[in-house]
Amino acid sequence: MTIALVLATVACNILSQALLKGAMARHGGPVSRLPWSKVLLDPVLVGGVLFAGLTLVAYMLTLRRLDLSVAYPVVTGLGFLGVFLVSWRLFGESVTPGRVLGALLIVGGIALLSWHANAR
Repeated sequence: MTIALVLATVACNILSQALLKGAMARHGGPVSRLPWSKVLLDPVLVGGVLFAGLTLVAYMLTLRRLDLSVAYPVVTGLGFLGVFLVSWRLFGESVTPGRVLGALLIVGGIALLSWHANAR
C-alpha cells in the first residue's frame, strides 16, 4: 500500500506538471501579455491544478505511512525523474550529459534512502 501511495503521488505530480507546462505552451508569448481570463479557463490548466490537488492528498496519505525524511526525497526525486523524462519526450527539452549524471545521482540517493528505511 505504501509503494502504491508513493507512486500515486509521483504520477499525479508528473501529470500536473506536464499539464501546466502544456497549458502555458498553448498560449505562448511573454507572460505579461497573456490573456489571463482565457488562460485560467483553459481545461488543460484546470486539469493541471486538479492533479496538483490530488498530489497533495496522495502525499498527505503517504506521510501517514513513511517518515518525512524518507517520503520527501523519494517523492521529489522520483517526481524529478518523471518530469525529466516527460519534458524530454513531450516538450523536446534537451538531455545533456550533466542532466543525465544528475538524474543517476538522484536514483542512487533514492536507492540509499529506501535501503536505509527498510533496514530498520
